[in-house]
Amino acid sequence: MQSEQKPEGILLIDKEAGVDSNCIVDILKRRLNRAKTGHAGTLDPLASGLLIVCIGRKYTKLVADLQQKEKEYIATIQLGQTSRTYDRAGVRTSQLYGNISYTFSELQKAVTVSIPIGEQIQSVPSYSALKINGKKMMDLARKGETPEKWNRIRILERELLEWNEQTSKLSIRLKVSKGTYIRSIAQKIGQDLTCGALLHSLRRTASGGYSVKNAHQLRDVVTAFEENYEEAIKQLLLKELPCS
Repeated sequence: MQSEQKPEGILLIDKEAGVDSNCIVDILKRRLNRAKTGHAGTLDPLASGLLIVCIGRKYTKLVADLQQKEKEYIATIQLGQTSRTYDRAGVRTSQLYGNISYTFSELQKAVTVSIPIGEQIQSVPSYSALKINGKKMMDLARKGETPEKWNRIRILERELLEWNEQTSKLSIRLKVSKGTYIRSIAQKIGQDLTCGALLHSLRRTASGGYSVKNAHQLRDVVTAFEENYEEAIKQLLLKELPCS
Protein backbone atom coordinates (compact mmCIF):
# COMPACT_ATOMS: atom_id res chain seq x y z
CA MET A 1 0.00 0.00 0.00
CA GLN A 2 1.32 3.45 -0.94
CA SER A 3 2.15 5.86 1.89
CA GLU A 4 0.18 9.07 2.34
CA GLN A 5 3.42 10.95 2.97
CA LYS A 6 4.85 12.78 -0.04
CA PRO A 7 8.43 11.67 -0.83
CA GLU A 8 11.44 14.00 -1.12
CA GLY A 9 14.81 13.54 -2.80
CA ILE A 10 16.63 13.38 -6.11
CA LEU A 11 16.01 10.61 -8.61
CA LEU A 12 18.48 10.00 -11.44
CA ILE A 13 16.88 8.73 -14.65
CA ASP A 14 18.74 7.39 -17.69
CA LYS A 15 16.42 8.77 -20.36
CA GLU A 16 15.99 6.82 -23.57
CA ALA A 17 16.17 8.58 -26.93
CA GLY A 18 12.72 9.40 -28.31
CA VAL A 19 11.18 10.14 -24.90
CA ASP A 20 10.16 13.65 -23.81
CA SER A 21 11.75 14.89 -20.56
CA ASN A 22 8.49 16.43 -19.29
CA CYS A 23 6.62 13.17 -19.94
CA ILE A 24 9.04 11.41 -17.59
CA VAL A 25 8.34 13.98 -14.89
CA ASP A 26 4.56 13.52 -15.37
CA ILE A 27 4.83 9.72 -15.14
CA LEU A 28 6.88 9.93 -11.95
CA LYS A 29 4.62 12.54 -10.36
CA ARG A 30 1.59 10.27 -10.77
CA ARG A 31 3.45 7.50 -8.97
CA LEU A 32 4.87 9.73 -6.24
CA ASN A 33 1.64 10.70 -4.54
CA ARG A 34 1.46 13.88 -6.69
CA ALA A 35 4.55 15.24 -4.94
CA LYS A 36 5.99 18.43 -6.41
CA THR A 37 8.37 17.26 -9.14
CA GLY A 38 10.65 18.90 -11.70
CA HIS A 39 13.78 18.17 -13.71
CA ALA A 40 17.07 20.07 -13.57
CA GLY A 41 17.71 20.52 -17.28
CA THR A 42 15.74 19.15 -20.21
CA LEU A 43 17.06 16.72 -22.79
CA ASP A 44 15.80 16.95 -26.37
CA PRO A 45 13.73 13.92 -27.46
CA LEU A 46 16.64 12.92 -29.74
CA ALA A 47 19.03 12.77 -26.76
CA SER A 48 19.51 10.10 -24.12
CA GLY A 49 21.23 10.02 -20.76
CA LEU A 50 21.12 11.69 -17.37
CA LEU A 51 17.93 13.46 -16.33
CA ILE A 52 18.00 14.80 -12.77
CA VAL A 53 14.51 14.71 -11.26
CA CYS A 54 13.94 16.72 -8.08
CA ILE A 55 11.06 15.56 -5.87
CA GLY A 56 9.39 17.49 -3.03
CA ARG A 57 9.48 21.17 -2.13
CA LYS A 58 12.92 21.04 -0.51
CA TYR A 59 14.53 19.55 -3.60
CA THR A 60 12.60 21.34 -6.34
CA LYS A 61 14.01 24.55 -4.86
CA LEU A 62 17.41 23.25 -6.02
CA VAL A 63 16.39 22.99 -9.69
CA ALA A 64 17.61 26.45 -10.71
CA ASP A 65 21.00 25.91 -9.06
CA LEU A 66 21.45 22.44 -10.57
CA GLN A 67 20.57 23.77 -14.02
CA GLN A 68 23.53 26.17 -13.81
CA LYS A 69 26.03 23.34 -13.27
CA GLU A 70 28.44 22.03 -15.90
CA LYS A 71 27.33 19.13 -18.07
CA GLU A 72 29.14 16.37 -19.94
CA TYR A 73 28.01 14.78 -23.21
CA ILE A 74 29.02 12.18 -25.76
CA ALA A 75 28.03 13.45 -29.20
CA THR A 76 28.02 11.46 -32.42
CA ILE A 77 28.36 13.72 -35.44
CA GLN A 78 27.52 12.76 -39.02
CA LEU A 79 29.81 14.35 -41.58
CA GLY A 80 28.61 15.06 -45.12
CA GLN A 81 25.04 16.00 -44.22
CA THR A 82 23.34 19.19 -43.05
CA SER A 83 19.81 19.96 -41.86
CA ARG A 84 17.73 22.98 -40.91
CA THR A 85 17.83 22.01 -37.24
CA TYR A 86 21.53 20.98 -37.22
CA ASP A 87 20.53 17.43 -36.20
CA ARG A 88 19.15 14.30 -37.88
CA ALA A 89 15.58 15.16 -36.90
CA GLY A 90 15.50 18.09 -39.31
CA VAL A 91 14.89 18.34 -43.03
CA ARG A 92 18.14 17.70 -44.91
CA THR A 93 19.55 20.71 -46.71
CA SER A 94 22.60 19.01 -48.26
CA GLN A 95 24.23 15.60 -48.55
CA LEU A 96 27.57 14.43 -49.91
CA TYR A 97 27.84 11.01 -51.53
CA GLY A 98 30.93 8.83 -51.36
CA ASN A 99 33.61 8.47 -48.71
CA ILE A 100 34.83 11.39 -46.63
CA SER A 101 38.51 10.70 -46.10
CA TYR A 102 40.12 12.00 -42.93
CA THR A 103 42.62 10.42 -40.58
CA PHE A 104 41.96 10.37 -36.84
CA SER A 105 44.85 12.81 -36.39
CA GLU A 106 43.39 15.24 -38.92
CA LEU A 107 40.04 15.20 -37.14
CA GLN A 108 41.71 15.70 -33.77
CA LYS A 109 43.22 18.91 -35.11
CA ALA A 110 39.88 19.98 -36.63
CA VAL A 111 38.04 19.40 -33.34
CA THR A 112 40.68 21.42 -31.48
CA VAL A 113 40.22 24.36 -33.87
CA SER A 114 36.41 24.18 -34.10
CA ILE A 115 35.88 23.75 -30.34
CA PRO A 116 38.30 26.05 -28.51
CA ILE A 117 38.55 25.73 -24.75
CA GLY A 118 37.25 28.66 -22.71
CA GLU A 119 34.50 31.26 -22.83
CA GLN A 120 33.01 32.15 -26.20
CA ILE A 121 29.91 33.37 -27.99
CA GLN A 122 27.78 30.71 -29.68
CA SER A 123 25.05 31.19 -32.24
CA VAL A 124 21.74 29.65 -31.14
CA PRO A 125 20.12 27.37 -33.78
CA SER A 126 17.20 29.06 -35.53
CA TYR A 127 15.08 26.01 -34.71
CA SER A 128 15.16 26.33 -30.93
CA ALA A 129 12.66 26.99 -28.16
CA LEU A 130 14.39 30.19 -27.05
CA LYS A 131 12.25 33.28 -27.46
CA ILE A 132 12.80 36.60 -29.21
CA ASN A 133 10.28 39.28 -28.25
CA GLY A 134 8.04 36.59 -26.75
CA LYS A 135 8.08 34.34 -29.83
CA LYS A 136 9.91 31.01 -30.11
CA MET A 137 12.75 31.07 -32.59
CA MET A 138 11.53 27.83 -34.19
CA ASP A 139 8.13 29.39 -34.90
CA LEU A 140 9.79 32.38 -36.55
CA ALA A 141 12.05 30.10 -38.60
CA ARG A 142 9.07 28.07 -39.83
CA LYS A 143 7.56 31.30 -41.15
CA GLY A 144 10.68 31.91 -43.22
CA GLU A 145 12.27 34.43 -40.88
CA THR A 146 15.93 34.14 -39.86
CA PRO A 147 16.03 34.90 -36.12
CA GLU A 148 19.44 35.42 -34.55
CA LYS A 149 20.41 35.00 -30.91
CA TRP A 150 23.74 34.46 -29.23
CA ASN A 151 24.70 32.74 -25.98
CA ARG A 152 27.83 33.21 -23.90
CA ILE A 153 29.07 29.69 -23.18
CA ARG A 154 32.13 27.94 -21.81
CA ILE A 155 33.86 24.83 -23.14
CA LEU A 156 35.81 23.13 -20.37
CA GLU A 157 36.90 19.90 -22.06
CA ARG A 158 36.65 18.31 -25.50
CA GLU A 159 38.04 15.04 -26.79
CA LEU A 160 37.72 13.11 -30.03
CA LEU A 161 36.82 9.55 -29.05
CA GLU A 162 36.20 7.74 -32.30
CA TRP A 163 36.17 8.16 -36.09
CA ASN A 164 34.39 5.68 -38.37
CA GLU A 165 35.40 6.39 -41.98
CA GLN A 166 32.88 3.87 -43.34
CA THR A 167 29.90 5.71 -41.85
CA SER A 168 31.55 9.17 -41.75
CA LYS A 169 30.62 9.50 -38.08
CA LEU A 170 32.82 10.83 -35.30
CA SER A 171 32.21 10.77 -31.56
CA ILE A 172 33.40 13.46 -29.16
CA ARG A 173 33.20 13.97 -25.41
CA LEU A 174 32.33 17.48 -24.28
CA LYS A 175 32.21 19.15 -20.88
CA VAL A 176 30.34 22.44 -21.21
CA SER A 177 28.44 25.16 -19.41
CA LYS A 178 24.67 25.61 -19.30
CA GLY A 179 23.20 26.96 -22.53
CA THR A 180 25.65 25.23 -24.87
CA TYR A 181 24.03 23.86 -28.01
CA ILE A 182 25.86 20.69 -29.04
CA ARG A 183 24.14 20.70 -32.44
CA SER A 184 25.64 24.13 -33.09
CA ILE A 185 29.04 22.62 -32.34
CA ALA A 186 28.32 19.80 -34.81
CA GLN A 187 27.29 22.34 -37.45
CA LYS A 188 30.47 24.37 -36.88
CA ILE A 189 32.71 21.31 -37.25
CA GLY A 190 31.08 20.53 -40.60
CA GLN A 191 31.37 24.13 -41.69
CA ASP A 192 35.06 24.29 -40.79
CA LEU A 193 35.76 21.01 -42.58
CA THR A 194 33.71 22.28 -45.61
CA CYS A 195 31.86 18.95 -45.86
CA GLY A 196 28.89 19.82 -43.65
CA ALA A 197 27.79 17.98 -40.52
CA LEU A 198 24.84 17.40 -38.23
CA LEU A 199 24.29 15.95 -34.78
CA HIS A 200 23.37 12.28 -35.16
CA SER A 201 22.96 11.35 -31.48
CA LEU A 202 23.62 12.84 -28.06
CA ARG A 203 24.03 11.31 -24.62
CA ARG A 204 24.38 13.29 -21.39
CA THR A 205 26.79 11.41 -19.16
CA ALA A 206 27.07 13.82 -16.23
CA SER A 207 25.52 16.97 -14.79
CA GLY A 208 25.86 18.87 -11.53
CA GLY A 209 28.20 16.29 -10.02
CA TYR A 210 25.87 13.37 -10.82
CA SER A 211 26.77 10.59 -13.27
CA VAL A 212 24.56 8.59 -15.61
CA LYS A 213 26.36 5.51 -14.22
CA ASN A 214 24.17 5.89 -11.12
CA ALA A 215 20.95 6.54 -13.03
CA HIS A 216 17.99 4.18 -13.52
CA GLN A 217 15.82 3.25 -16.46
CA LEU A 218 12.32 4.71 -16.13
CA ARG A 219 10.64 1.31 -16.60
CA ASP A 220 12.72 -0.16 -13.74
CA VAL A 221 11.77 2.72 -11.45
CA VAL A 222 8.06 2.34 -12.23
CA THR A 223 8.27 -1.42 -11.61
CA ALA A 224 10.05 -0.86 -8.29
CA PHE A 225 7.34 1.58 -7.16
CA GLU A 226 4.62 -0.94 -8.09
CA GLU A 227 6.29 -3.86 -6.32
CA ASN A 228 7.34 -2.16 -3.07
CA TYR A 229 6.73 1.58 -2.95
CA GLU A 230 8.26 2.29 0.48
CA GLU A 231 11.42 0.30 -0.23
CA ALA A 232 11.82 1.88 -3.68
CA ILE A 233 11.62 5.37 -2.14
CA LYS A 234 14.38 4.46 0.32
CA GLN A 235 16.61 2.87 -2.30
CA LEU A 236 16.17 5.18 -5.29
CA LEU A 237 15.81 8.72 -3.91
CA LEU A 238 19.05 10.50 -3.05
CA LYS A 239 19.13 12.89 -0.13
CA GLU A 240 22.69 14.22 -0.28
CA LEU A 241 23.98 16.68 -2.88
CA PRO A 242 27.30 15.86 -4.56
CA CYS A 243 30.36 18.06 -4.15
CA SER A 244 30.69 19.64 -7.62
